[in-house]
Amino acid sequence: MGRRHGLSTGRIARFQNAKGLRGNDLRRVAPGQHEDELTALASGLDRKQAARRLNLHPSAIDRFAEVGVLRHAIALPQMDRLFLGRDLDRFMASIFDRAMVVDYEQEGGVSPAQHRQQGQVATC
Repeated sequence: MGRRHGLSTGRIARFQNAKGLRGNDLRRVAPGQHEDELTALASGLDRKQAARRLNLHPSAIDRFAEVGVLRHAIALPQMDRLFLGRDLDRFMASIFDRAMVVDYEQEGGVSPAQHRQQGQVATC
């Protein structure tokens, strides 16, 4: 079932248990029936890996998933909840698409770094 995706037999066994596939049900699985889930298992990132990829704290990833901004590619009982790299990239692209770039020098303002150097606190 998972050789094509390079998954270990232990990971496949945990996947089968989480999906409730037992006994004769294992032989009745249609080819390609669990393709998306196996792809997510093979290439998915856990919360720490996702946090490293986005340069965030893992608790921020948890928060984004909790409010529905980020979605798990696969979330089965007794298994890791995994994110796909392409979903994380789309998330970051959408953030930077809507981000406002401020040029402090052109506006004659003081940058947040200059505030910190002067001992002032920059507030938004």
